[in-house]
Amino acid sequence: MRCAIVSFLFCLSTCHIVQQESSDQCFVGDQSQQFLSIVLSNISSKNTNLEESTTETVTSSSLDKCIVHDCMPLKRRRCDDHWNSTVHILNATEFSALLKSRKTVVTDNWCMIVMFFAPSCPFSAILASAFNLLPYAFPCLHAVAVDATHYSRLNLIYGVAGTPTVILFHNAKPVTRYDMENLDFLHLVQFVEASTNLNAVAIRDAELKQKGPLRTEPLRSVNYNLIGSWIFILVCFCYFLAKSEFSKRGWLVLKRLLKNQYVSRA
Repeated sequence: MRCAIVSFLFCLSTCHIVQQESSDQCFVGDQSQQFLSIVLSNISSKNTNLEESTTETVTSSSLDKCIVHDCMPLKRRRCDDHWNSTVHILNATEFSALLKSRKTVVTDNWCMIVMFFAPSCPFSAILASAFNLLPYAFPCLHAVAVDATHYSRLNLIYGVAGTPTVILFHNAKPVTRYDMENLDFLHLVQFVEASTNLNAVAIRDAELKQKGPLRTEPLRSVNYNLIGSWIFILVCFCYFLAKSEFSKRGWLVLKRLLKNQYVSRA
């Protein structure tokens, strides 16, 4: 029975559970655009102290105690690169190749923020509306999204236990993880500004109206893993119930009742 429960909990882990108070601060679709326009006017342009970091472990970060990583490329014109103007949805091969190509470049600063998502997860859809706008606010920051439901190996490597999960990479190394208590654009911008030496820029109205590439509504599909988990739990429950003393006593009582009923009719 314990195996059945573990299997069920593992399949449910594809959607990250957030607190109720955080859900009140998240908006989807058109409501998010109204919220973002208000947020952008209040984004602070404060400068953060520059401090290099060589840590390679993915840890839970705090905005108050966050190491600042140098993400400003030496060639400033790279900030206007067309590749940085949108979120790129990559598969495992493309994602690994991108990191491998940057590991060989040690003479320049390079940062990338990655969102591990699940198409059917409602929390991933909520964060998607904010993550889609991140490249416009930070032109020097690469924004990448990876479907965590298809690449379990990447989940194991980077400690992705639920979705959505946002990790910041500095020079192809994972350095810090976003606290998923708040899934709105304001806190996502604060996380980037606190973790890097980048400051958010104003987003044009035309950019606010653009949609995608990440879906802002969860994909309605059949979760076969969840169905299989329920079937497995029911089979195990029936098996252990049949082997229990309670079940054996119940069968004996039922046999006696049937036998007495047969004798009385005879």
